Amino acid sequence: PPRLCRVPMSPVLLQLLLLPLGLSAASNGDLQGLLSSDDECTLAASPDHCALAALQMRHRKTQPASGVEPALPIAHRWSAKVVSNMTVAGFSLISSGGCAYDATRAMYRSSTQYHGGSSIDTLYGNAVDGYNSLTTNGVGEVEKCQATLVESYANPFAWLANASKGALAEVGGESCTIWQATLAKAETNPFFMTGQGNLSVCIRADGAPLEVNFEDAGGESTSRYTYSDIQTGDLDPDAFRPSAACEKHLQGSCPGRGVSELHLFRITGPGEVLEASNRNFADGPAAVRLLCDKESKVVLTERDAAVISYWSVLANSSWGLYRKCWYRDSSNMCEGAGQMVGRIKADDGVGQLSAGQGQCTANNASWFSLPAEGRCAPDEQVGTAGCTWGSVKRLRTVRAACVKERVCPFASAWAKQSEKAEAEFELALTSGCPETAAADVDST
Repeated sequence: PPRLCRVPMSPVLLQLLLLPLGLSAASNGDLQGLLSSDDECTLAASPDHCALAALQMRHRKTQPASGVEPALPIAHRWSAKVVSNMTVAGFSLISSGGCAYDATRAMYRSSTQYHGGSSIDTLYGNAVDGYNSLTTNGVGEVEKCQATLVESYANPFAWLANASKGALAEVGGESCTIWQATLAKAETNPFFMTGQGNLSVCIRADGAPLEVNFEDAGGESTSRYTYSDIQTGDLDPDAFRPSAACEKHLQGSCPGRGVSELHLFRITGPGEVLEASNRNFADGPAAVRLLCDKESKVVLTERDAAVISYWSVLANSSWGLYRKCWYRDSSNMCEGAGQMVGRIKADDGVGQLSAGQGQCTANNASWFSLPAEGRCAPDEQVGTAGCTWGSVKRLRTVRAACVKERVCPFASAWAKQSEKAEAEFELALTSGCPETAAADVDST
């Protein structure tokens, strides 16, 4: 989950910090949209994906939907520089950056500069182009933006509602009052890396936080966040403006390339209704990786029980941003907004997204998103009234176990073997495996 005003963890440190919770760190990949969207942790469920999903859902259930907490002793609006000092099992990480917080607008931002000039910026809160979490990595021309959708804003200081007012203290020569709470259950926070233990903040008379401390119940990990150059009250108008990379990322598309016929595939649970709108798909090479790689995040038992559907779609190939699609509130939805068909290149590691979107450069091994906003009416050609995809046909649906048996013995990193596996995959889907019955609404 996004975390305000802290330097993001390295994978190793994040893994160590989550150990007290009995969870593992989440991977960068997210197969859920390509797989069964009826359950956030069904086909796409790797232990790390579901661990993160569990943390997010647990946090959403315990935090208020509104960012305004009148009873809390902390200022509603402030910005500051921050230094974080985290220690886990004797390993220490010290980093610095800046942050901005506005509870009245339900927004916060964390920006961090690393040695060597690289940086990470996280903006979280009110939706921007359909997203409410924007993370920018890198620096200058190599900045990359990752946009995600979290269900609702969670005030990172909501725990203060159950905190006790303590003694006066001094931080950096300034007087402040300590507020402390004991977290009886292991839980996470979008601001601080926490678990089960003691969390405290020293708050200045004007409501500005000067220091936050956390110590886990076992005493194995500690975190300290120290703030300076704090400003309270009205913030800079650009305090929550998306980075240049995110503005370009959300609005950009590839140069015009006309209409292309796509042959796409979806691995789903046997009971999922087969429809194309607000769904994610894979091309042949990407589908082979999902099905066959030993490190695939698709749970093996589900993979054997699953079905693979084969689709033909006409699409405007001026690809836009790839959008993760989900099943929520009894319907399918895609994060973000817009009509463009999204594309992203799949990395060599199954389940991992490549460093950039790559929608304009990927030739194969790609994932696609088909937003309902861009779908053409049955009698319309692509491009009519701005529609971006249509003429949808589900060609065949077969059992994944049959395809796996025919294809996976040939799947490997060796180029010729991979080509053989892809050829066998196409044969299995077109004629080699018997068709299975499936409920669908997009068969023609």
